[in-house]
Parts: sequence; C-alpha cells; structure tokens
Amino acid sequence: MDWFQSIQDIGSQRERISRNRYGLIVTNQGQLEKIQFRPWPKLISIPEVTWLGAWKHQRGDSGDCRLFYNQPLAHSNYLTLSYIESSWQSGLKNFHLALQILDLVALVKRSDAILCEVTNSRISDRLFRRWGWEPHIPHARRRHWIKRFYGNYASVELQHLLQERRAA
Repeated sequence: MDWFQSIQDIGSQRERISRNRYGLIVTNQGQLEKIQFRPWPKLISIPEVTWLGAWKHQRGDSGDCRLFYNQPLAHSNYLTLSYIESSWQSGLKNFHLALQILDLVALVKRSDAILCEVTNSRISDRLFRRWGWEPHIPHARRRHWIKRFYGNYASVELQHLLQERRAA
C-alpha cells in the first residue's frame, strides 16, 4: 500500500487511487495540492468538530481545504466524505474543488455513491443541491446527504482531466 504517500496527478495515478481505501484531498488557491493516502479511516470526535475544528479555522493561515474520505470495508462500492478542515482564508472555491476531486476519486474507484453528514449550518441545503447532492434519510434529525452515480459519471465536472492524461 501507498500509506502516507501523496500524488498530484490524478490522471496518471489511477491505479494508486483505486487500491487505497482512505485518503486526504488538499486544495489551495483553487488548485489540487495533493491526494495523500492513509492507512486507516478518518475517525472524528465531538471535541474535534466543535472545539479543535473551530480553533483551526480561526487560527489557520494556510488557506487550504483538507477533505478526508473513506471507502468502508463493509461497503466497498461507496465512499464517505468523513471530515473537512479549512481555514478562514480557504474560501468556497477550495471547498468546491475538493468536492470535485472527491467526485473524480469516486469515478476512478467506480463508486456507486458518496455519503456524508453535514453538521456545519453555514453549508446550505440549496448549495449542496446545486452541486448534485440530495438528502439521504430525510426524516432523520441529522443532515445526511448522498451523491449518487451508479455508473453514470456524466455529472463529474473535472472528468476531462482524466481524459486529457489518457490521450497524452
């Protein structure tokens, strides 16, 4: 496995992406900085989300967005968006790019869907719908979202990155 190694080029590293279950996508200034592979899933805790996350967001000056994803062992055809960290300088553009890169990871892995739970109230339902997500488990108290593919990856906006690399 490629634990703790990172890549910057998605098109030429498809095999490495498909064989690693856990990863971290880092974007900065509207660019993919890296996808770093991890040996274990990102587990989150209430203190990390409430206190540490808020502290990092306020104090961070890097301007990057860090998106953690997992491919659960029991459900290999799905990805979970586990956690997103950003600083106050990061901006919506980096967040959106990180989500688009996650879509590409789903395409490479041939995942059926991506699931997440949105706990940040600043991420609106309207925004998530605009980006192709839909409510999952609508009667639950929490905000569960899903982006379905089931073999149809036409909505993956950056798919041309993979095709350009193949043609070269």
